[in-house]
Amino acid sequence: MDSIFFPENRSRKFKRPVVTLGFFDGVHLGHQNVLGETTRRAAEAGDESVAITFNEHPVTAITGREVQVLTSLDYRLILLKRRGINCAAVLRFDSDLARLTAEEFAREYIAGRLHASFVVLGFDCRFGADRGGDGRMLEELGPDLGFGVHVCPPVRIKGEIVSSTLLRRLVQEGDLTQAAEMLGRPVSLHGTVVKGHRRGRKLGYPTANLDIRGVVRPPDGVYVGLTTLDSLSYKALISIGARPTFSSENAPRTRSRYLRPSKADSAGSVVEVHLLDFKGNLYGRDMEISFLHHLREQRRFDSVEALEASLKADEADARRLMS
Repeated sequence: MDSIFFPENRSRKFKRPVVTLGFFDGVHLGHQNVLGETTRRAAEAGDESVAITFNEHPVTAITGREVQVLTSLDYRLILLKRRGINCAAVLRFDSDLARLTAEEFAREYIAGRLHASFVVLGFDCRFGADRGGDGRMLEELGPDLGFGVHVCPPVRIKGEIVSSTLLRRLVQEGDLTQAAEMLGRPVSLHGTVVKGHRRGRKLGYPTANLDIRGVVRPPDGVYVGLTTLDSLSYKALISIGARPTFSSENAPRTRSRYLRPSKADSAGSVVEVHLLDFKGNLYGRDMEISFLHHLREQRRFDSVEALEASLKADEADARRLMS
C-alpha cells in the first residue's frame, strides 16, 4: 500500500479512485464495513481504493487536548493495508486544514487532488470546519464534482454501535472480550523495541520494552498474548506497569514520531514483552502484540527470588492457557 502525505507530496497522480475518509482509530468492525465497501467498489470499477486519514486526532490538533488513541499512525496504516486499501492519503492536520469548510475540503482534496469517482463514508463521518460536512452534503456536491456517494450504516454488537470512543473506554477498563468483539480481532498494540534496564535478562526473562506513546492500553497487570515479528507469531507474557519491585528506577526515555507524550506515559507505566521460545536481538524492531488473557495484577515482591518464582509461575500459566 502506498502512503502519501499532503501537502508535502503533490507528485502522486490518481485516475478515478474510490475514496473513503476518516481517522479510522482502531480500524474496528464499523471501519471495516466502510473499508470493505470501498475496496469492493474500487475492484468493480477497476481502479484504486484510497483512504484519506490524518496524522493525529483532529481534537488534539485543534485544541491541544490530548486524545489517547487506539492505534498510532504507523499501526493504522498497517491495518488499512490489511483491509485491502491501495493507498492512504495522510493529511497533516494544521490550522490551514482546520479552516477549510467542508465544501472547500471536498473540492480541493476529494475532487481536486484525488479525482474521486466515488466516495464511501461511515454514517457518523463529519469533516471540514466545525464538522460541517457529512454524507448528505457530499451527495449534493457529487453531481457537480463528478463523484457518487454511499453512506454505510452503523455496525452494532449486542445492541451497541461500534465506535472508537466506546472501544477506548473498554480497553482502559480491561474488558478485552467485548473490545475484541468490536474490533474483530484481539486488543493489540504496535510499537518499536527500545532499550530498557535489562532487569529481565538478568532474571532469565529478557523483555522487549515497547515505545508506545499516546496510545490507549489495558490496565496495569500481567497478560498472556501473542507477538508478531516478521509474520511469525510467538506466545508472550506482557507486563504493563511501573515495575513495582524496582520502583526506584525510571521508565526508559522513548519518543514517538507522530504522537505527543501522554500523562500516562510520563507517569512511568511501561509495556514489556517476554517472548516464549524466542532468542535474538529485538532492539529497533517493530512489534505487534495481542492481548488474549489477563493473568494477574501487578504487585511488588519482597525479593528478587520471589519475583523469579512468580515469573516461572506466570510462564507455566501462559503455556497452559495457550496450549
